Amino acid sequence: MKYKLLFLDVDGTLLWKTGELSSKNKDAILRMSQAGYPVTITSGRNRSMTKLIAHDLQLDKCPKSYTISLNGAHIFNNATGETIKTVSLERSFTKELFVEALKRNIHIQCYT
Repeated sequence: MKYKLLFLDVDGTLLWKTGELSSKNKDAILRMSQAGYPVTITSGRNRSMTKLIAHDLQLDKCPKSYTISLNGAHIFNNATGETIKTVSLERSFTKELFVEALKRNIHIQCYT
């Protein structure tokens, strides 16, 4: 079977609990990207946090490298920074979520 795309989950999979990336994983990912395979990082983290990981993996130099961040809400090309897709909530719905969270004493975090 020939693989066409490599997806990498970040926290708890690619990165150790310490937040470190093993040199063995780093070398394997670099070999895959150099061989022309598109490498995609997936994470719940925001764009600025995942950009650091992409840079550490040298994926910011690979035109076929992408990141799916914010649990799928933002997709971008690591080399060009081009946004491929952004999914956002309507302002009125966001307001409803905040009001309901406050009523229930639930912490809410929002990225804009």
